[in-house]
Amino acid sequence: MEVNTNGSEQSVKAEGKFTGVMYSISRWMSIIAAVIICLMMVLNIIDVAGRYFFSKPLLGAYELISILMIGAGAFGLAYCEFGKRHIKVGAFVDLLPSRVQAFFDILAYFISLAVYALISWQMFIRTAAYVTRGEGGFSEELGIPFGPVYLVFAVGLAAFGIVLLLRLIESFIKVIK
Repeated sequence: MEVNTNGSEQSVKAEGKFTGVMYSISRWMSIIAAVIICLMMVLNIIDVAGRYFFSKPLLGAYELISILMIGAGAFGLAYCEFGKRHIKVGAFVDLLPSRVQAFFDILAYFISLAVYALISWQMFIRTAAYVTRGEGGFSEELGIPFGPVYLVFAVGLAAFGIVLLLRLIESFIKVIK
């Protein structure tokens, strides 16, 4: 997989159809994340304007923005990883040969994949508990059920985990070559 980050539009030269499909899914998820961020901004503006100009803040704005932030964060992770835009500190590793760098990449991707897969799995379990037994609770002020929030978080992290798996495979190939 090769990602071209020159310019505003990214293109993926996929080694397989699956990588291309995952890129498309992650791109759509990032668009949804951007829409969520815009919605959060509008809610925040309405809340602040209502509070200072009319002494009537938007009821539940803080709670709603907090819940929306989960979707924005989770849905943006996979696309960010496709563009290799996550923070990576490599002051020491950058001085090493490329095969050794790939080994450190393998280690980092493996640990990240394990952590995010575990979190995603637990969120899918919480979603299932919400659907089957009604467990999961509701937000305090607005009464928003947490079940759908768990699902959004689980799906976002699962997509991110799949991209991490693709990166892990890519790093294994670098070590072998």
